[in-house]
Amino acid sequence: MSNNHQINTQETKVISFQSAAISKDQTFQRGKKEFYKQLSLPSTEGLELFSLPEVVYINALSNCTVIQLTGSSKMIVSVSFSEIEKRLKSPLMIKVNPRYLVNINKIKRYVKTKEGGLLIMTNEEHISVHFSYSKLLLNRI
Repeated sequence: MSNNHQINTQETKVISFQSAAISKDQTFQRGKKEFYKQLSLPSTEGLELFSLPEVVYINALSNCTVIQLTGSSKMIVSVSFSEIEKRLKSPLMIKVNPRYLVNINKIKRYVKTKEGGLLIMTNEEHISVHFSYSKLLLNRI
């Protein structure tokens, strides 16, 4: 896995949160299931809205979560990765290892490895796929 995840302060917005609630502002349905189009996270100033089609990946760091958006924009949020994962319902996002959720529409290439695989995203970042998640990923892309 490439370590391309250094934080550039000119392109990164840090958000502090009053609570870890995630609400659905817009949804769509596929069959009888309802899915989120947006991820809404409360901030000290209101709500920060993330359009899921614009999210490249969500990455767990030690005590915060990075949301990488299309382009070079990153948001660092104080909501835990597990909290986002638990509340996020979208067929666009899939877990590929214990620390990453990726947007399946932002995968440029999948390379098979002994450990599972390697994703090359549309922003050219590399994300490792753990072998336990590779079969599910390959069934979805």
